[in-house]
Amino acid sequence: SPLFDGDGRVVGASKIARDITEQVRARAGIAEMSERLRITLGSIGDAVIATDSSGMVTYLNPVAEDLTGWPTAEADGKPLTEVFRIVNEQTRNTVENPVSKVLAKGHVVGLANHTLLISRSGREYAIDDSAAPIRDPGGNIGGVVLVFRDATEQRRAERNSRRLASIVESADDAIIGKDLDGVIT
Repeated sequence: SPLFDGDGRVVGASKIARDITEQVRARAGIAEMSERLRITLGSIGDAVIATDSSGMVTYLNPVAEDLTGWPTAEADGKPLTEVFRIVNEQTRNTVENPVSKVLAKGHVVGLANHTLLISRSGREYAIDDSAAPIRDPGGNIGGVVLVFRDATEQRRAERNSRRLASIVESADDAIIGKDLDGVIT
């Protein structure tokens, strides 16, 4: 800052310096922790979506981006119900908004059984899912995290198993099963 004499001429300068070493260390620590969290969430095999307390999307990991068809940059700030469109597999009725469910209950909830995720492109995935509150240090709910996985192949295998079991159960012929050693099972 300039120092002026009585006539308004600059006759010197003053400078104030502060030691911000701790602030720089704290910022570096936060950046490191943030990067570690980003890598961890990106490495998880399940899809993860986070929202704020009003149900607006704040984060999708790469698996969630792939299944929903929404890149995080485009989904950020959108209502969860727009990005995470889920219906009941049998009735095709819309499933209750997971954010509303978690906020009402205040704890981890499993979502509806037989849930289908309808991606942005219209592709459908059978999913297994749960949602949990994100709490601040004071215990207040600041958002919701959803974790889900593609269960399409698992559901297909279950349907095939039930179909084969019903064929066997309704057969009029005797059916005997053996293991690979020839032992009747």
